Amino acid sequence: MNIQGKPRRPLKLFLDYWALVHLLEDGSWASHKDRLMAYCKNGDCTLVLTIWHVFEILQYGDKVRAKKRYVHLEELRKEVPCLWIRLRTELQRDEIAEAFFQAEGVDYKRKEIFYDEPVALIPNSEKASWFGQARRDGLLWFFNKPELFKKFQQGQSNYPVTKLDIRHARENLVGHKEAISKSQTQYVNGLVPTLYPSGLVIAEETKRKFLLRCPIDQFPSVYVETLLSEETNKDTKSSPKKSDLVDMQHIVSALPYVEIAVLDGQFCNYASIIRNKWKSSWPLAEPFSSIEAAFNRVEQLVGGKGKEHND
Repeated sequence: MNIQGKPRRPLKLFLDYWALVHLLEDGSWASHKDRLMAYCKNGDCTLVLTIWHVFEILQYGDKVRAKKRYVHLEELRKEVPCLWIRLRTELQRDEIAEAFFQAEGVDYKRKEIFYDEPVALIPNSEKASWFGQARRDGLLWFFNKPELFKKFQQGQSNYPVTKLDIRHARENLVGHKEAISKSQTQYVNGLVPTLYPSGLVIAEETKRKFLLRCPIDQFPSVYVETLLSEETNKDTKSSPKKSDLVDMQHIVSALPYVEIAVLDGQFCNYASIIRNKWKSSWPLAEPFSSIEAAFNRVEQLVGGKGKEHND
């Protein structure tokens, strides 16, 4: 495939778990896999994954099938360029810390958004004694460490009931817009740094003043989560599922930091609504529920027919 006018850097392409599984296992998707391989090897695309892809492989209980998927995914990431995006909460903390320290006139270097290997996503992993072995084992290291996801699995099980409780509370709340605004401020407050890089404690009054002058749309993944929460709470036709929590993790991390995202149908609709409501100057990914449509868009962008994506 000879594509002219390629952008300076590869487009970042996020694939939801269902799309990834089809590419790895479904023979009828062979042409889609060939397209992905061509884009990545040409330098047009980089595949973006999250640690929750690894969790999703494990969660269904069939260890034989899970191990095969780990092997297939490991083979894929060795064939094409792959990046692993950090957890949503870590991205949010860095977005807020960067803005806070900039406002305070303090030097601050945020961590990388993407890593070349999934094990690096685990906080302080490079200092751990097991890090070398984990790098050698690749994804199979995670297969042998299912306890890493125990806490998240519990949260996933509780998610449907929690989500319905929030939805019902919203429906019955007088002046809910003011309450939502207050809850957003409280959420951001919980992510503001507690210490300066020097080790000094940050005063509560300093944090309060920062929150008063910084609109939430200044923090891309926090803003995505705010709008997503609003839409899912309004959507009374949907019935919350355990898998929704993983989809939420994906969309909050990926939308602000990739150019194209292939998502589950329902969450793709939410992503489209978020793009329409977006007030920040920060660009969001274009969401697709069809991998063919997403790949067609890749060709438009790298062929110079679409808008320029960000470096």
